[in-house]
Amino acid sequence: MAESQARKAWLVRWEWAGDRAAVEEPVAAILSPRLGGEQVRRAVEMLYASASYSPDEMLRAAQQHGSFNPYPAEFATVSVKVNGQTARVRWEGEITCGHNPWLTARKARVWPLRDYSGGVGWVDDERPAVARGTAPGVPEGPSVPGVQSERVFAHDE
Repeated sequence: MAESQARKAWLVRWEWAGDRAAVEEPVAAILSPRLGGEQVRRAVEMLYASASYSPDEMLRAAQQHGSFNPYPAEFATVSVKVNGQTARVRWEGEITCGHNPWLTARKARVWPLRDYSGGVGWVDDERPAVARGTAPGVPEGPSVPGVQSERVFAHDE
């Protein structure tokens, strides 16, 4: 693994359930880490629509100024403990869009593979598991460590 060459980026990738929905190239886009969550959410929605909608559906979406969208991109949620109760709050560090297959965008450390396949490897940033606070969305102190995942895909995989 060439993690020494890793760079922070938004990694947009296809995910699926079951072999019938598998996608040949799982990496859909790699975006600047400087983009905010809302900018990435809009980009993910556009990527999903261009890859998954028929021309008729694209025309309908264009005519209705975005009001036609059966699969809008959405931010993830995380649990926050507030006064002994758990609340779910929006987390802009993960975005999903679609049905099966669907797109997921996460910040990750991404590096080129050394096998000349044109592929990349990556390690997702941690996802907060539980944050503690006195008000929703305002954590006090460190979060409980989340889950990391690591994947490597060659371009031809």
